[in-house]
Amino acid sequence: MTPSKSNTFTLVLSDGRTLAYETYGVCHPNQSTSTAFYFHGLPGSRLEAAAAASHVTRVNLRIISIDRPGFGLSTPRPGRILLDWPKDVAELADHLGLEKFHLLGVSGGGPYVFACLKEIPERIINAAVVCSAWPFDLGTAGMRWATWFLLKTASVSWLQGVVAFLLDWEMGDLARETEHPERFVDAFMKAMSAPDRPAADAEVLQDEVLRAQVIAATREAFRQSSIHSAWEAGLYDDWKFQLSDLDFKGRLEIWHGRLHVNVPVAMAEKAAARMPWATLHLVEDVAHLSLPARYLREILSSLVGVQTSSAAVCMSNVD
Repeated sequence: MTPSKSNTFTLVLSDGRTLAYETYGVCHPNQSTSTAFYFHGLPGSRLEAAAAASHVTRVNLRIISIDRPGFGLSTPRPGRILLDWPKDVAELADHLGLEKFHLLGVSGGGPYVFACLKEIPERIINAAVVCSAWPFDLGTAGMRWATWFLLKTASVSWLQGVVAFLLDWEMGDLARETEHPERFVDAFMKAMSAPDRPAADAEVLQDEVLRAQVIAATREAFRQSSIHSAWEAGLYDDWKFQLSDLDFKGRLEIWHGRLHVNVPVAMAEKAAARMPWATLHLVEDVAHLSLPARYLREILSSLVGVQTSSAAVCMSNVD
Protein backbone atom coordinates (compact mmCIF):
# COMPACT_ATOMS: atom_id res chain seq x y z
CA MET A 1 0.00 0.00 0.00
CA THR A 2 1.48 3.34 -1.08
CA PRO A 3 0.20 6.78 -0.06
CA SER A 4 -0.19 8.96 -3.16
CA LYS A 5 -1.38 12.22 -1.64
CA SER A 6 -3.35 13.22 1.45
CA ASN A 7 -5.81 10.36 1.99
CA THR A 8 -5.31 8.71 -1.39
CA PHE A 9 -3.75 5.24 -1.43
CA THR A 10 -3.00 2.67 -4.07
CA LEU A 11 -2.98 -1.11 -3.83
CA VAL A 12 -1.31 -3.41 -6.34
CA LEU A 13 -3.78 -6.23 -6.94
CA SER A 14 -2.83 -9.87 -7.42
CA ASP A 15 -3.07 -9.51 -11.21
CA GLY A 16 -0.67 -6.54 -11.19
CA ARG A 17 -3.24 -3.79 -11.68
CA THR A 18 -3.30 -0.73 -9.40
CA LEU A 19 -6.46 0.09 -7.47
CA ALA A 20 -6.66 3.63 -6.06
CA TYR A 21 -8.89 4.67 -3.18
CA GLU A 22 -9.53 7.62 -0.92
CA THR A 23 -10.46 7.46 2.76
CA TYR A 24 -12.88 9.81 4.49
CA GLY A 25 -14.14 10.04 8.03
CA VAL A 26 -12.79 8.26 11.08
CA CYS A 27 -8.99 8.44 10.84
CA HIS A 28 -8.21 5.75 13.42
CA PRO A 29 -10.99 3.15 13.21
CA ASN A 30 -11.63 0.84 16.14
CA GLN A 31 -13.92 -2.12 16.72
CA SER A 32 -17.00 0.12 16.93
CA THR A 33 -16.24 1.88 13.65
CA SER A 34 -18.21 0.90 10.57
CA THR A 35 -16.60 0.93 7.14
CA ALA A 36 -18.44 1.53 3.89
CA PHE A 37 -17.05 1.14 0.40
CA TYR A 38 -18.26 3.96 -1.83
CA PHE A 39 -18.80 3.28 -5.55
CA HIS A 40 -18.75 6.47 -7.62
CA GLY A 41 -21.00 7.49 -10.50
CA LEU A 42 -20.36 7.79 -14.23
CA PRO A 43 -18.28 9.72 -15.00
CA GLY A 44 -16.85 9.82 -11.50
CA SER A 45 -13.88 9.00 -9.32
CA ARG A 46 -12.79 8.31 -5.76
CA LEU A 47 -12.94 12.08 -5.04
CA GLU A 48 -16.73 12.00 -5.35
CA ALA A 49 -17.13 10.87 -1.73
CA ALA A 50 -15.63 14.14 -0.45
CA ALA A 51 -19.19 15.39 0.01
CA ALA A 52 -19.60 12.78 2.76
CA ALA A 53 -16.63 13.99 4.80
CA SER A 54 -18.67 16.38 6.94
CA HIS A 55 -21.20 13.67 7.85
CA VAL A 56 -19.34 10.43 8.41
CA THR A 57 -17.76 11.15 11.79
CA ARG A 58 -21.21 11.86 13.23
CA VAL A 59 -22.21 8.28 12.57
CA ASN A 60 -18.79 6.76 13.43
CA LEU A 61 -18.22 5.73 9.84
CA ARG A 62 -15.17 5.40 7.64
CA ILE A 63 -15.74 5.64 3.89
CA ILE A 64 -13.34 4.09 1.41
CA SER A 65 -14.03 5.45 -2.06
CA ILE A 66 -12.51 3.44 -4.92
CA ASP A 67 -11.55 4.43 -8.47
CA ARG A 68 -12.92 1.79 -10.81
CA PRO A 69 -10.57 0.49 -13.55
CA GLY A 70 -9.64 3.25 -15.97
CA PHE A 71 -10.88 6.06 -13.72
CA GLY A 72 -8.67 8.35 -11.67
CA LEU A 73 -5.54 6.44 -10.70
CA SER A 74 -6.79 2.87 -11.17
CA THR A 75 -5.36 0.73 -13.96
CA PRO A 76 -7.76 -0.05 -16.83
CA ARG A 77 -9.07 -3.59 -17.18
CA PRO A 78 -9.97 -4.19 -20.84
CA GLY A 79 -13.10 -6.24 -21.43
CA ARG A 80 -14.31 -6.05 -17.84
CA ILE A 81 -17.93 -6.66 -16.86
CA LEU A 82 -19.89 -5.71 -13.74
CA LEU A 83 -19.30 -9.09 -12.13
CA ASP A 84 -15.52 -8.59 -12.21
CA TRP A 85 -15.76 -5.76 -9.67
CA PRO A 86 -16.53 -7.82 -6.52
CA LYS A 87 -13.16 -9.55 -6.84
CA ASP A 88 -11.37 -6.19 -6.62
CA VAL A 89 -13.49 -5.12 -3.67
CA ALA A 90 -12.88 -8.38 -1.83
CA GLU A 91 -9.12 -8.15 -2.40
CA LEU A 92 -9.01 -4.59 -1.07
CA ALA A 93 -11.13 -5.59 1.93
CA ASP A 94 -8.77 -8.48 2.67
CA HIS A 95 -5.81 -6.12 2.45
CA LEU A 96 -7.46 -3.74 4.91
CA GLY A 97 -8.40 -6.56 7.29
CA LEU A 98 -12.13 -6.10 6.76
CA GLU A 99 -14.19 -9.26 7.05
CA LYS A 100 -17.49 -7.41 6.55
CA PHE A 101 -18.46 -3.94 5.40
CA HIS A 102 -21.26 -1.72 4.11
CA LEU A 103 -21.72 -0.65 0.48
CA LEU A 104 -22.90 2.69 -0.91
CA GLY A 105 -23.29 3.18 -4.66
CA VAL A 106 -24.32 6.45 -6.26
CA SER A 107 -25.71 6.73 -9.81
CA GLY A 108 -23.52 4.58 -12.07
CA GLY A 109 -22.02 3.00 -8.94
CA GLY A 110 -25.36 1.37 -8.09
CA PRO A 111 -25.02 -1.61 -10.46
CA TYR A 112 -21.67 -2.42 -8.85
CA VAL A 113 -23.38 -2.70 -5.47
CA PHE A 114 -25.72 -5.29 -6.93
CA ALA A 115 -22.81 -7.14 -8.51
CA CYS A 116 -21.32 -7.45 -5.01
CA LEU A 117 -24.66 -8.57 -3.59
CA LYS A 118 -24.61 -11.29 -6.25
CA GLU A 119 -21.01 -12.45 -5.80
CA ILE A 120 -19.97 -11.71 -2.17
CA PRO A 121 -23.21 -11.24 -0.18
CA GLU A 122 -21.77 -12.92 2.91
CA ARG A 123 -19.31 -10.04 3.36
CA ILE A 124 -21.83 -7.21 3.16
CA ILE A 125 -23.63 -5.92 6.24
CA ASN A 126 -26.00 -3.37 4.68
CA ALA A 127 -26.12 -1.67 1.29
CA ALA A 128 -27.62 1.47 -0.21
CA VAL A 129 -27.94 2.78 -3.75
CA VAL A 130 -28.69 6.42 -4.51
CA CYS A 131 -30.11 7.51 -7.89
CA SER A 132 -28.90 4.18 -9.25
CA ALA A 133 -28.74 3.18 -12.89
CA TRP A 134 -30.91 0.16 -13.69
CA PRO A 135 -31.11 -2.49 -16.44
CA PHE A 136 -32.90 -1.30 -19.56
CA ASP A 137 -35.38 -4.19 -19.43
CA LEU A 138 -37.17 -2.23 -16.68
CA GLY A 139 -38.24 0.27 -19.34
CA THR A 140 -36.78 3.67 -20.16
CA ALA A 141 -39.93 5.75 -20.65
CA GLY A 142 -39.30 9.28 -19.36
CA MET A 143 -35.51 9.00 -19.51
CA ARG A 144 -33.67 12.10 -20.67
CA TRP A 145 -33.02 11.62 -24.39
CA ALA A 146 -29.30 12.45 -24.24
CA THR A 147 -28.79 9.87 -21.46
CA TRP A 148 -30.72 7.20 -23.36
CA PHE A 149 -28.75 7.87 -26.54
CA LEU A 150 -25.38 7.70 -24.78
CA LEU A 151 -26.15 4.45 -22.96
CA LYS A 152 -27.72 2.69 -25.93
CA THR A 153 -24.93 3.77 -28.26
CA ALA A 154 -22.26 2.65 -25.77
CA SER A 155 -23.92 -0.77 -25.48
CA VAL A 156 -22.81 -1.43 -29.10
CA SER A 157 -19.11 -2.21 -28.75
CA TRP A 158 -18.02 -0.86 -32.13
CA LEU A 159 -19.71 2.48 -31.36
CA GLN A 160 -17.92 3.07 -28.06
CA GLY A 161 -15.22 5.08 -29.80
CA VAL A 162 -17.97 7.45 -30.97
CA VAL A 163 -19.23 7.80 -27.40
CA ALA A 164 -15.69 8.54 -26.19
CA PHE A 165 -15.35 11.20 -28.90
CA LEU A 166 -18.63 12.83 -27.81
CA LEU A 167 -17.56 12.78 -24.15
CA ASP A 168 -14.24 14.39 -25.06
CA TRP A 169 -16.02 16.98 -27.18
CA GLU A 170 -18.36 17.90 -24.31
CA MET A 171 -15.85 18.01 -21.46
CA GLY A 172 -13.23 15.23 -21.45
CA ASP A 173 -10.58 17.17 -23.37
CA LEU A 174 -11.14 20.22 -21.18
CA ALA A 175 -10.86 18.10 -18.03
CA ARG A 176 -7.34 17.10 -19.01
CA GLU A 177 -6.29 20.62 -20.00
CA THR A 178 -4.07 22.21 -17.35
CA GLU A 179 -3.42 25.72 -18.70
CA HIS A 180 -7.05 26.88 -18.55
CA PRO A 181 -8.88 24.88 -15.85
CA GLU A 182 -11.70 27.42 -15.85
CA ARG A 183 -12.80 26.20 -19.28
CA PHE A 184 -13.74 22.82 -17.85
CA VAL A 185 -15.69 24.50 -15.05
CA ASP A 186 -17.63 26.55 -17.59
CA ALA A 187 -18.38 23.49 -19.73
CA PHE A 188 -19.47 21.46 -16.72
CA MET A 189 -21.81 24.15 -15.39
CA LYS A 190 -23.28 24.67 -18.85
CA ALA A 191 -24.03 20.96 -19.11
CA MET A 192 -25.60 20.86 -15.65
CA SER A 193 -27.79 23.87 -16.44
CA ALA A 194 -29.23 22.46 -19.67
CA PRO A 195 -32.99 23.06 -20.02
CA ASP A 196 -33.78 19.34 -20.00
CA ARG A 197 -32.18 18.90 -16.56
CA PRO A 198 -34.11 19.49 -13.31
CA ALA A 199 -33.58 22.93 -11.78
CA ALA A 200 -33.04 21.28 -8.38
CA ASP A 201 -29.67 19.93 -9.52
CA ALA A 202 -28.46 23.29 -10.80
CA GLU A 203 -29.57 24.91 -7.54
CA VAL A 204 -27.41 22.71 -5.30
CA LEU A 205 -24.38 23.53 -7.44
CA GLN A 206 -24.67 27.15 -6.31
CA ASP A 207 -22.98 25.95 -3.12
CA GLU A 208 -19.29 26.71 -3.80
CA VAL A 209 -17.93 23.85 -1.72
CA LEU A 210 -20.18 21.23 -3.27
CA ARG A 211 -19.56 22.60 -6.76
CA ALA A 212 -15.79 22.36 -6.28
CA GLN A 213 -16.10 18.79 -5.00
CA VAL A 214 -18.28 17.64 -7.91
CA ILE A 215 -16.05 19.33 -10.48
CA ALA A 216 -12.87 17.84 -8.97
CA ALA A 217 -14.37 14.33 -8.99
CA THR A 218 -15.55 14.69 -12.58
CA ARG A 219 -12.23 16.11 -13.76
CA GLU A 220 -10.44 13.15 -12.17
CA ALA A 221 -12.79 10.75 -13.96
CA PHE A 222 -11.35 11.83 -17.31
CA ARG A 223 -7.70 11.80 -16.16
CA GLN A 224 -6.75 8.79 -18.31
CA SER A 225 -9.19 8.73 -21.23
CA SER A 226 -12.89 9.04 -22.03
CA ILE A 227 -12.89 5.55 -23.52
CA HIS A 228 -13.21 4.08 -20.03
CA SER A 229 -16.43 6.02 -19.41
CA ALA A 230 -17.70 4.88 -22.81
CA TRP A 231 -16.93 1.24 -21.99
CA GLU A 232 -18.62 1.46 -18.62
CA ALA A 233 -21.71 3.12 -20.09
CA GLY A 234 -22.04 0.08 -22.33
CA LEU A 235 -22.29 -2.26 -19.32
CA TYR A 236 -25.50 -0.81 -17.91
CA ASP A 237 -27.81 -2.25 -20.58
CA ASP A 238 -27.12 -5.88 -19.70
CA TRP A 239 -25.79 -6.70 -16.22
CA LYS A 240 -25.26 -10.45 -16.91
CA PHE A 241 -27.48 -11.28 -13.93
CA GLN A 242 -31.03 -10.57 -12.76
CA LEU A 243 -32.14 -8.57 -9.73
CA SER A 244 -34.50 -11.42 -8.94
CA ASP A 245 -31.44 -13.68 -8.58
CA LEU A 246 -30.37 -11.82 -5.44
CA ASP A 247 -31.15 -13.11 -1.96
CA PHE A 248 -29.42 -10.68 0.36
CA LYS A 249 -29.87 -11.20 4.11
CA GLY A 250 -28.82 -7.69 5.13
CA ARG A 251 -30.63 -4.41 4.61
CA LEU A 252 -30.80 -2.86 1.15
CA GLU A 253 -32.11 0.68 0.79
CA ILE A 254 -32.92 2.26 -2.57
CA TRP A 255 -33.00 6.08 -2.61
CA HIS A 256 -34.42 7.87 -5.63
CA GLY A 257 -35.58 11.40 -6.38
CA ARG A 258 -39.00 11.84 -7.94
CA LEU A 259 -37.62 14.54 -10.28
CA HIS A 260 -34.88 12.29 -11.68
CA VAL A 261 -34.75 12.31 -15.50
CA ASN A 262 -31.49 10.45 -16.15
CA VAL A 263 -33.12 7.44 -14.50
CA PRO A 264 -36.92 7.80 -14.28
CA VAL A 265 -38.50 6.96 -10.94
CA ALA A 266 -40.55 4.17 -12.57
CA MET A 267 -37.32 2.22 -13.13
CA ALA A 268 -36.49 2.35 -9.42
CA GLU A 269 -40.02 1.27 -8.51
CA LYS A 270 -39.92 -1.69 -10.88
CA ALA A 271 -36.47 -2.66 -9.64
CA ALA A 272 -37.62 -2.59 -6.02
CA ALA A 273 -40.59 -4.77 -6.91
CA ARG A 274 -38.13 -7.48 -8.03
CA MET A 275 -36.47 -7.41 -4.60
CA PRO A 276 -39.28 -7.71 -2.02
CA TRP A 277 -36.76 -7.64 0.81
CA ALA A 278 -35.54 -4.12 -0.14
CA THR A 279 -36.76 -0.73 1.08
CA LEU A 280 -37.51 2.01 -1.41
CA HIS A 281 -37.21 5.66 -0.38
CA LEU A 282 -38.79 8.09 -2.86
CA VAL A 283 -37.82 11.66 -2.10
CA GLU A 284 -39.85 14.65 -3.25
CA ASP A 285 -38.46 17.72 -5.04
CA VAL A 286 -34.99 16.29 -5.75
CA ALA A 287 -33.30 14.71 -8.75
CA HIS A 288 -29.82 13.37 -9.50
CA LEU A 289 -27.30 15.63 -7.75
CA SER A 290 -29.79 17.21 -5.40
CA LEU A 291 -30.78 13.99 -3.62
CA PRO A 292 -27.34 13.13 -2.21
CA ALA A 293 -26.52 16.82 -1.79
CA ARG A 294 -29.50 17.38 0.52
CA TYR A 295 -29.96 13.99 2.16
CA LEU A 296 -26.54 12.38 2.38
CA ARG A 297 -26.46 12.55 6.18
CA GLU A 298 -29.78 10.70 6.38
CA ILE A 299 -28.64 8.13 3.84
CA LEU A 300 -25.45 7.39 5.77
CA SER A 301 -27.27 7.29 9.11
CA SER A 302 -29.79 4.83 7.75
CA LEU A 303 -27.05 2.71 6.20
CA VAL A 304 -25.34 2.13 9.54
CA GLY A 305 -28.51 2.11 11.62
CA VAL A 306 -28.12 5.45 13.40
CA GLN A 307 -31.31 7.35 14.18
CA THR A 308 -31.72 10.85 12.78
CA SER A 309 -34.55 13.31 13.29
CA SER A 310 -34.07 15.45 10.17
CA ALA A 311 -35.05 14.83 6.55
CA ALA A 312 -38.64 14.62 5.49
CA VAL A 313 -38.67 11.80 2.97
CA CYS A 314 -41.45 9.72 1.53
CA MET A 315 -40.50 6.14 2.39
CA SER A 316 -42.23 3.14 0.82
CA ASN A 317 -41.62 -0.38 2.08
CA VAL A 318 -41.70 -2.81 -0.81
CA ASP A 319 -43.81 -5.80 0.10
